[in-house]
Amino acid sequence: MRALENYLFYGGFPELVKQPKELHLPTLNEYFNLILYKDLIERYKISNQFLVKVFYGIA
Repeated sequence: MRALENYLFYGGFPELVKQPKELHLPTLNEYFNLILYKDLIERYKISNQFLVKVFYGIA
């Protein structure tokens, strides 16, 4: 049950298994920012980056 909770909270990123717990959230934040910028903002050439951040609740 504990493994399922960890999977649901942290996702299925294999890199997190090797890292100490205190690095999990910073690593996930880094992944989120990379996905947000590379997969959304760059791909769709979004000019209003502030609006995207507000939409995702990070501004």
